Amino acid sequence: MSSDSGMSPKVDPPEVNGRTDSMHRGCSVPAVVTGKPVAISGSQGRSNATSAGLVHAIDLAAARTGMKLDGCRVVVQGVGSVGIGAVDLLPQRGARIVAVSNSRGDAYNSGRLDVANLRRFAEEGVPLADLPDSDPISNAELLEADVDLLVPSAVEGTDHQKTPGACARA
Repeated sequence: MSSDSGMSPKVDPPEVNGRTDSMHRGCSVPAVVTGKPVAISGSQGRSNATSAGLVHAIDLAAARTGMKLDGCRVVVQGVGSVGIGAVDLLPQRGARIVAVSNSRGDAYNSGRLDVANLRRFAEEGVPLADLPDSDPISNAELLEADVDLLVPSAVEGTDHQKTPGACARA
């Protein structure tokens, strides 16, 4: 049985294969709960939910291993929708974002990157290698950087495995 929208919960399970009909239509589609605008009962935290879950998992792992996030040097591989949230949330715990990457380049600063500039560059599509007070680096160098934590939030198919340096320490 199909609804007026042409969807049915029996035929079209919610959010399978990236279905975002409610988000794109701007109206409630029966049995579809993902991506609705806030005005029609969508979730206010939806845009950062995955990032918040990732950082919560980091918090739990740090607590379990005795790792202190305060002062922790962090690489975020993939400053897209998930990675940018980690870039925003980890400094709230005292972590220092020292290296980042996205499809438009990589940037490194041994002290810390300016998160506000980083966010602006990522949102505007400016190459991260052009960030002020940073040095461009390769993805291999990013993965081998002397850091405490690697956040592999790049899109599927991105190389995180050829250079195990940061992964082994994280």
